[in-house]
Amino acid sequence: MRDLLAHAQDYRGLAGELPIQDFALLRVILAVLYRAVDAEQAADPLGAWQKLWEADELPQEQIEEYLRRWHDRFDLFHPNAPFFQVADLHTAKDGSKGVDLLMPDSLSDGLFVQRRPTTLTPAEAARWLITCQAYDCSGIKSGAVGDPRVSGGRGYPIGVGWAGWMGGITVTGENLRETLLLNLVLDRPHDSGDRPIWEEEPLTAMPRSGVVVHGQVALLTWPQRRIRLFHDGEVVTAVLVCNGDPVPYTTLLNDELMTAWRYSEAQTKKAKHRTVYMPRSFEPGRAVWRGLESLLPVTGGDSGKPDAAKPAGVLDWSAALAVNGVLAEDRLTTITTVGVQYGPQMASFEEVLHDELAFDVRLALTQHTQAKDYVFAAVSRAVAGVAALRHLAGNLAQAAGGPTDAAQQSAELRGYAELDRPFRDWLRDFRIGADEPGALQAWTDQARQIVLSIGREISASAGTAAWIGRKVKTRQGTELSMTIGLADRRFRAEVAEKLPYRPSESTQEANDRG
Repeated sequence: MRDLLAHAQDYRGLAGELPIQDFALLRVILAVLYRAVDAEQAADPLGAWQKLWEADELPQEQIEEYLRRWHDRFDLFHPNAPFFQVADLHTAKDGSKGVDLLMPDSLSDGLFVQRRPTTLTPAEAARWLITCQAYDCSGIKSGAVGDPRVSGGRGYPIGVGWAGWMGGITVTGENLRETLLLNLVLDRPHDSGDRPIWEEEPLTAMPRSGVVVHGQVALLTWPQRRIRLFHDGEVVTAVLVCNGDPVPYTTLLNDELMTAWRYSEAQTKKAKHRTVYMPRSFEPGRAVWRGLESLLPVTGGDSGKPDAAKPAGVLDWSAALAVNGVLAEDRLTTITTVGVQYGPQMASFEEVLHDELAFDVRLALTQHTQAKDYVFAAVSRAVAGVAALRHLAGNLAQAAGGPTDAAQQSAELRGYAELDRPFRDWLRDFRIGADEPGALQAWTDQARQIVLSIGREISASAGTAAWIGRKVKTRQGTELSMTIGLADRRFRAEVAEKLPYRPSESTQEANDRG
């Protein structure tokens, strides 16, 4: 870590075994940086950040001083306070398990398996240890001696690691130094109790009593698990993973900065006198750009109702830096998103989710802007174009007398696949104040061409039976003869309506949204 922070400007980024490992490691490195350069509230957070940004490298003297002070707590095999572990953690039967217990890609019935190691080098073990604390799945754990929650030798579920609740968002720069600084939010609330786990007393098997979250730094290294690595002095040979400190995940809106948030009506009702926002996770198979209204929400309206969504603090910070002239106002912001899809009861790993997206940094402003309306309209039109393809495929399947679900799903997957790269390119090039209506119309025209081209190919492959057609019932209970001809006419009419040709219509649509 010392070498990495000394040469962060020379590295493009982290590239571990899985994207979730990169995110977990980045958060630990950020915890060090926060404590080295921002342990106390700066009088001028923007100015302090600008000095860091304009320097050629990270402030080595402060970082070195901090790492020297806490050097022993980063020892993976320390006899009394091993890094991220409990030295004497044990079960009543002195049990342990294979080292692959730390590795999500070894727990998915082969879905992500790269290898099933019997030992880990210290470097590998450190990376997977950090990842386990951040993302470990829920379910029954080994029961640690000294944990009063253990019953019958078992530790019953307390939830997944804190990062597993999140749709993690990282603002990425040209190199690792920039990435670290772009996610270093200096105007956050400061609390003297907001410390990483290595600054706390060494953990024991017992959950910490009366522990509360004091801010972002504590969450970056939250010990959701109690872990012990067994080793022979050279390699790690076995591991024990038990329950640790549960995280109060319904109260962390003002503490966690690296995820977007969604309003939870159910949790708000349960809390009675408090509005609750939950971390917004990502959906498998759904590109992050399709959820831009949640990723870049407009907040602070006058409706009297809670905002449906809140942005990630790191995006808010980037917008503030641009508005105040610290970053270029038209800077292109790139984000990396990462998350986990867990299985039933969140007791297994199903899928690791990873995406990237670039856009004008001013779109991250939480205030309402007409530019956002144009961007959201562009997303809506892409979705509407795919819906038209679904309807076409369903009608053609009916005309041929076959099942509709598979045909519709295939058309939807293809539609989003072929619109994906063009939309990302369009969003990357979109600039606030640079003929926004024209940009929306240009995207509409491009999306229309893509959708119509896919539609022609779907119709051409429909087969002879679809030309003859079938009698089908409408929603109104009447019958009509569905043929390729009728399906194609309906498709083209829907595309013309949802992906309009006239620029005046696109401008009016965006104005109406405002």
